[in-house]
Amino acid sequence: FFRNFFIKSVKPALLAVVQQYSSMPEPVQVEDVDHVPVEEDHDEDAEYEKALDEEEAMETKEEIDQELADLKDEAEMTVEQLRAKYYGGESASNGTTSKGTKRKSQEELGDQQRKPPPKKAKADVVYTMNVNGAIDKAHRGKSLKEIIALPPSALKGLGSRVDPMFKAFRIDSIEKLGSWKHYVNAKAITVLASLEEEGKRHPESKLNINKALDKAYETKTLSEVCKSPISCLQGLAEWTDTVLKDLYLHKVSDLAKWKFCMWAESLVSLAKFESPDMSS
Repeated sequence: FFRNFFIKSVKPALLAVVQQYSSMPEPVQVEDVDHVPVEEDHDEDAEYEKALDEEEAMETKEEIDQELADLKDEAEMTVEQLRAKYYGGESASNGTTSKGTKRKSQEELGDQQRKPPPKKAKADVVYTMNVNGAIDKAHRGKSLKEIIALPPSALKGLGSRVDPMFKAFRIDSIEKLGSWKHYVNAKAITVLASLEEEGKRHPESKLNINKALDKAYETKTLSEVCKSPISCLQGLAEWTDTVLKDLYLHKVSDLAKWKFCMWAESLVSLAKFESPDMSS
């Protein structure tokens, strides 16, 4: 635009003034500048175009410098200032925003508006399993592994008085009570006694449980052993009967069916399958 304006308007006028004051006998009269032929000066045009290019380059450089200055300012801003700059339209620090940052903030805001809403988190899995009927209320929040490490008195219905009694049998935890070999043997004898056929042992059979019974009881039937005192189990002295009598345990079948041993055994069995991190 400026080039055309200069060629058509400014340059002819200047030529007219020069010719008027020159020694030329017949100065050129410019009546219609739009139709006056003008000789193009290629050197001047090239210099003019070069000047325009330099001016455009200068403007581009200024814009880049402004963008860099804006980025430097953003690096020093707080989260609140950045939020005010991009979503409030102005910088919280100096109250001004460049065209580039305005355009960027509008684009980012548009991207956020186009994003789908976040998915709702799945509801937490709710477990309902418990063993409340087997343990004291104070221990209901514990895991199975924690429960079996507790003393026998933690079982619901057993007082603290039983702990010293069981220590005489080297039992100081629910785990040891549930895996007590004399209880395990008594239970096995009682279960199999219900399947025994009286007087029908095979003459060639070598079946025996000699390592579980005192010698005096090795030849008795399973049913007879069930009715025998608990001290008939190998490894238990006669004083055992006196101690266990306070727990209403008089014979082998009583120990086999004692609910506290059964609870302890069940807790020990299931504790092996407990996942500490709740994984499947």
